[in-house]
Amino acid sequence: MGMKDNRQVTLVPEGVVVLTAGVDVQDDRLEVEVVGWGRGEESWSVDYRVLHGDPAKADVWRQLDDMLQVVYEHQAGLRLRITATCIDTGGHHTQQAYIFVKPRQVRRVWAVKGMNQPGRAVVGRPSKAMR
Repeated sequence: MGMKDNRQVTLVPEGVVVLTAGVDVQDDRLEVEVVGWGRGEESWSVDYRVLHGDPAKADVWRQLDDMLQVVYEHQAGLRLRITATCIDTGGHHTQQAYIFVKPRQVRRVWAVKGMNQPGRAVVGRPSKAMR
């Protein structure tokens, strides 16, 4: 690992072809996992960070925005960016998450609600507010 543009560089495993991120919003932090995906839905945890701060305030969301724009170096010498991000809005600071997501949807940053129910569809109809 090294430093480029004041950002930590994580080496991505050889089988990875695309990166995604998942964000869990808590009362005092955002927890972010970057997952690398390969053939046959094989996956690797590439990066995991806890961004401390109050999600009711802009600072922790700025930290997240910076993290989502990091360029990761692939073992094969390629450079990869996060292709899509899902932010769980099912619990804490839902409105702040929607405010963050709206202008970033063009970068494939989406609001999702995590469900803990077996047999429930992975994707449902969008709400009227989020269409």
